[in-house]
Amino acid sequence: MARAIVARGGTAIAHAASISDGTALQGLVDEPSPSGSRVDVLVCNAAVNPYFGPLLNITDEAFDKIMANNVRSNLWLCRAVIPGMAERNDGSVIVISSIAGSRGT
Repeated sequence: MARAIVARGGTAIAHAASISDGTALQGLVDEPSPSGSRVDVLVCNAAVNPYFGPLLNITDEAFDKIMANNVRSNLWLCRAVIPGMAERNDGSVIVISSIAGSRGT
């Protein structure tokens, strides 16, 4: 995606990090970019789903993994970028979720 943005004349960098690692996520913001740019848009789109089936049968371990990766990681990322956005009074946060959050199958 970053290459496509740059190819069209925009500015973007890609930085890999696991959503299960709060330190790695903070590194997305703390690591200086080559251009000295800032985070203008945060898109939280990563998720895990280690369990498929009826909710009554999910293990505590699988539930905890889903909540940690799909919910807490969004909190970590928001904590990292929103203060800078608020200081500039500019920026957007987009959290993408599944329809399964509203309607189970």
